[in-house]
Amino acid sequence: MLNVFYQQIEFADKKENNDAKLSYLTAVLRAVLQHISVISIELTNEKVSGDYFDLPEYSHRLRRPSDGHPVQILDALIPLLRENVRDYLHGWFESSIKNQEPLRKSVSEWVEFRNNRPGHGVLDEKTVCQWVTKSRSLILELLEISQCIWPTVINETDLVMPVHLGGFNLATPLAYKGKAVVIRSISIKKGVSKLKGQLLCDVDAKEVVFDLPINNVYVAESVKGGSSYDLAEVNTKGGSISIFHNIPIRQTDTFEGRDTELEELFDWLTDDESKYCLVFGDGGYGKTTLVLEFLNKLLEGDYDCTLPQIISYQTAKLTKWTHNGLVHLTGVVPASDEIVRELMRLFEPRLGKEWFEVSGRALIDKAATHLTKEGFVREDILLIIDNTEVFADSRADVKELGIFFKQLGKKLGRVILTSRRREYLEANPVLIEGLTEWESVTLMRRLADEYKAKPILQAGEATLRKVAQKLMCKPLLLHSITKHISHTQNSINSTLDHFFSKKNHELLDFLYEDAWGRMNELQRRSFMTLVNVTYPIDESAIGFLCQNVGIQITELESALSETYFSTEVERNGIELVPLAKNFFLKCFSKLPQQSKEEIKLIASNVNDDIVQSIEINNAYRTDRVAEAFRTNAAKAAKNYATQGDIDAAIKWYELAIKEDPINAALHDRFAWLLLNRTTDWERAREVAQEAVRIDEDNCDAQVSLALIFLPIARHC
Repeated sequence: MLNVFYQQIEFADKKENNDAKLSYLTAVLRAVLQHISVISIELTNEKVSGDYFDLPEYSHRLRRPSDGHPVQILDALIPLLRENVRDYLHGWFESSIKNQEPLRKSVSEWVEFRNNRPGHGVLDEKTVCQWVTKSRSLILELLEISQCIWPTVINETDLVMPVHLGGFNLATPLAYKGKAVVIRSISIKKGVSKLKGQLLCDVDAKEVVFDLPINNVYVAESVKGGSSYDLAEVNTKGGSISIFHNIPIRQTDTFEGRDTELEELFDWLTDDESKYCLVFGDGGYGKTTLVLEFLNKLLEGDYDCTLPQIISYQTAKLTKWTHNGLVHLTGVVPASDEIVRELMRLFEPRLGKEWFEVSGRALIDKAATHLTKEGFVREDILLIIDNTEVFADSRADVKELGIFFKQLGKKLGRVILTSRRREYLEANPVLIEGLTEWESVTLMRRLADEYKAKPILQAGEATLRKVAQKLMCKPLLLHSITKHISHTQNSINSTLDHFFSKKNHELLDFLYEDAWGRMNELQRRSFMTLVNVTYPIDESAIGFLCQNVGIQITELESALSETYFSTEVERNGIELVPLAKNFFLKCFSKLPQQSKEEIKLIASNVNDDIVQSIEINNAYRTDRVAEAFRTNAAKAAKNYATQGDIDAAIKWYELAIKEDPINAALHDRFAWLLLNRTTDWERAREVAQEAVRIDEDNCDAQVSLALIFLPIARHC
């Protein structure tokens, strides 16, 4: 980070006049002071106990930063940090041979100058020249005393502190694409924190917006110290209710649609007889977002109902997809026993060893006994278990997990699960699918307006609907592509090309890796064969595929229904969604060459079977029509039947049969007309019997005769 600021000083030196130099050096100095303040705030949160010092009082000042706030922040935090870090920012309070007065005093003088002259007074040439020199010296002095505290930039945006200061990642995005970020404001809306700023650049100081992590230091509740559970007072029509909870804040303050799903969750909550609720659907459709929106609405008193006294939230999610790629979450323990232990931390923030000496049903029984002693019953507890597909991979483990969840609901409390699969549990299902196209367009426009994504704001509705279709109307992808465009200002098409690139492995893994891990070898082989088949996949093609791979159709259909890899098309066919197709191609590319050749051979055989089937069907239809309607009278009968003039069609069929009395196909078509378009079943039977008598090997005639006997038998 140091080099970034030294480079900006060089840019300022190249300005043609002092007015331009002073203007830009002011922006650089402001950025340096802000960055040192942020580093000090986050370091204080790591090193100093929250019970010892009121950090939010100072971190909150950067929500609306002024040039004087860094001085106040550093004056308060440097003495605290020096108890943990020797000589932290030495020179701030101290004078030296080089600096005859403390740097703090020089910065305060600059703040006073900023308020008096540029802010409320007049700048003359002499003053400008004087403060160009002073501002440049101040920046260099600040960089010199702080050179040991600056983080290292990794992957353009990640900032890692030096090892001697803890080596932790800064939560505040102070750099982006090689440029420093100047903080304009930090806002918190519906619990979601956003940093708005500008890039420190003399050519294009464009505005940027970043989502801050939940545990950022600008939210008082995120400062270290205290229990993981909060006590909330919820006002309802029945009065004020106290609820212990550890519910995270919303994942987004731009929530669109899902009214039906929210209503289903509310209906379940008010149904005292139902113990379990399963919110399931493909990755990226917003299961977690929906549940957190619902829970936060509960805490805000938006629903009038009897609320639980304890709400315990536990997630097994290991990764999160953002516009910057795949983020691996830390501090997550994907073990089912942790669900119970997390609930018990309400009563004991630091659990004793007795809670780790038992597991499974014994742990549940122990927790149930403890809850009873505390005066709680099952109806008082609501457990939310997010991303349960992570807890088990094999089908055997999934079944065992279902039994575990069942015990939770029986003995501890009511349970809401979110999963990408249908869990083995008799639960109230809430299926999460894509938004409607209109909801998707509305969401993209709202996000584009907030994040300044001009290409989306300038696009028409038809274009945005096409984008939504390509992204399967998944809120996560819509959100991610909008933020990506806002940061790059690339066109919509180029951004889509980036997202659908086969090289974008992280996104593919996030969406499909867990489902892929649950499949058996034959199911995986089937999907890798499927992407190498060149013909459309209909019901018969699926049969050929299963026959060649050696898998039962029901087994393949089970994988399709659980994973949302495909969409249905006309004539009982399927079409793989683009991202799923790319994922299978990626998996195929990783196979050994011999396995690739085997799969290509199977796909070739499936193609041959499809071609042969098409030829047979076309020939069958052609022969059938040509044989039945050889005469002009027969063709006239067919035309009148198509037009709906049944009486005329019957007359022409009778004439055609007189002209061509031994045509079994013609008799069969006449019988078919009488059966389906009239009530003269007896005559239909007679004509069909004549068709069979003429040609016993005519399969159509035999089938027609059998169908005719069914309504006759029912009528009798």
